[in-house]
Amino acid sequence: TDGIPATPGGEANVLIGIEGTSGRTGMKALIDELAPITIAIVPGITDENVQNNLITLAENSGDFLAVIGTPVGYSLDQALAFTNGADDARSSPLNSSYAAIYYPWLKVFQPYLGKDIWLDPAVFGVRQMGYTDTVADLWFAPAGFVRGRLTKPVDTEVDLNQGDRDSMYSGGNVLN
Repeated sequence: TDGIPATPGGEANVLIGIEGTSGRTGMKALIDELAPITIAIVPGITDENVQNNLITLAENSGDFLAVIGTPVGYSLDQALAFTNGADDARSSPLNSSYAAIYYPWLKVFQPYLGKDIWLDPAVFGVRQMGYTDTVADLWFAPAGFVRGRLTKPVDTEVDLNQGDRDSMYSGGNVLN
């Protein structure tokens, strides 16, 4: 099993974790001065409570970036509503210097399973951040035709044009 209980609503509490006398569990274990965490991700988890807790941990520690994704199957308008807290799945907008949100989901071939699978775009955002850190300096953005080029995905859930991409970054939107 993946360790997440099958009881409805229980999975969010396990992921968030606790801070008790016997130590920390879940994402609360990220609060550790000896752990050099610079990026944290909860791929495929779009529960508002879980995402908000990860972002709050990042903000409170000031040590890492929380990278999250939008729910699978969302159109661009739905993804923008989700990011801005105007969606049934999210009631508060994302507005943090310690968080980044990515869209749309991406299809990759999974050799172990022998088939294509859809992955949370946050996975690729983190991958490109690591790649950028190896080929450029830390302050360079993981974007553009060289550092931002994704080589593994075979398809995107939604085809975005230049106008779509512009709307993701303008008018107060913060969707990557």
